[in-house]
Amino acid sequence: MKTDFCILTLLIVSFLGCKSEPSEIEEYQILSEVLNHSYGHPTDDENGLGWVDLSEDYNALFVIKHTNQIPSDIGIVGQYLKFNNYSEFSVDELKKYREWDIERITGYDRYQLESEGNKESGSHYIGRIQFSSISFNKGFDRAIIYTSYMCGGECGEGLLFHLSKSNKWEIEKVEVMWVS
Repeated sequence: MKTDFCILTLLIVSFLGCKSEPSEIEEYQILSEVLNHSYGHPTDDENGLGWVDLSEDYNALFVIKHTNQIPSDIGIVGQYLKFNNYSEFSVDELKKYREWDIERITGYDRYQLESEGNKESGSHYIGRIQFSSISFNKGFDRAIIYTSYMCGGECGEGLLFHLSKSNKWEIEKVEVMWVS
């Protein structure tokens, strides 16, 4: 009886100590959090995008649906992770191919989100953004995602978002990888 109680207690502690992999719903919550952070404020000045031509009215943000990042961008992120000893995250995870379904991004309403398959004629884009895949730590309570944003030939930025989850996914820190 005592052995059964110990085994049951051990199983319960093991079960409660394990965290399950994030669901696709959580991955899309992360995308929404990133979009709201960078492009969700009522004015582009509040977004930190003071270089945007405010004489123009923008109604859309073009989202590249796939995660194929430029290899040099992933190289920069890999060097950053190594230099800062972020060994809990894998640059290989960020490189995994995936197609994002922008219709599943909820909680974002600053600009229309459009992609190659759902472009509306007449949309005036503030720019285009591409997300990497998401890398999670082993406890699945911290994550990183890389974004590249382009708003013209020599206009853009690469950002690495650090997120953590207590009740919901929240951005802890944003690192600028490059600016053009």
